[in-house]
Amino acid sequence: MVKGTSRRVIVVDSPDPNLFEQAIFILKNDVYTREGVTQQQVLGEACRIAKGYASDVVAQLYRDYGIQGGWISLGGNVYAHGTKPDGSFWNVAVRDPNDAAATAALVQLSNEFAVTSGGYQRYFTADDGTVYQHILDPQTGKPAQSDLLSVTIVTDNGTMADAYSTALYVMGETGAVSFWSGNRADFDMVLITADNRLLYTPGLLGRITTEEGGSYEVCALT
Repeated sequence: MVKGTSRRVIVVDSPDPNLFEQAIFILKNDVYTREGVTQQQVLGEACRIAKGYASDVVAQLYRDYGIQGGWISLGGNVYAHGTKPDGSFWNVAVRDPNDAAATAALVQLSNEFAVTSGGYQRYFTADDGTVYQHILDPQTGKPAQSDLLSVTIVTDNGTMADAYSTALYVMGETGAVSFWSGNRADFDMVLITADNRLLYTPGLLGRITTEEGGSYEVCALT
């Protein structure tokens, strides 16, 4: 699973470099927190975690109505509630970023969210061959250059999972692992790296399965 529902490749002209400079000005001058912030700016910020928040709302509805088991998928944001009728956990797929038709791993969930971010589905190729993906690095205003292909966050808070999955993707492997090490009680994660490794945190031990002899070297973080 990953944000977006279909692979789209569009060839267009290269973006105007001035747009990147404008984006950096907005970020560095804190226009989102000053008085006079526009409605468009507020909506732009909210859209980053809108699906995560929406999944939190659905989870509360499940609890309010006493639903025993079910799940919802909002395009890369999955919430698994309770258990299946037989009492077993729900299996949520982590899509293989190198093969849209394949699954890199299955994670068992109950009353948890799994949110995946990656740059391999929504992107376009400029006329000079440069690939621009949809996740932006706030330090540069440009598409993130990450050594990760995807980040999946597993936790009991959908909004947090949505925010963390994108942020850790931008941080890259070293930054993501360091952040998790300082907050390991809050969430688990699955990282798929550009050099074909699949890393998962100890909280998923016994709940994650991968294809034997698959294309990724599977490693548990400590």
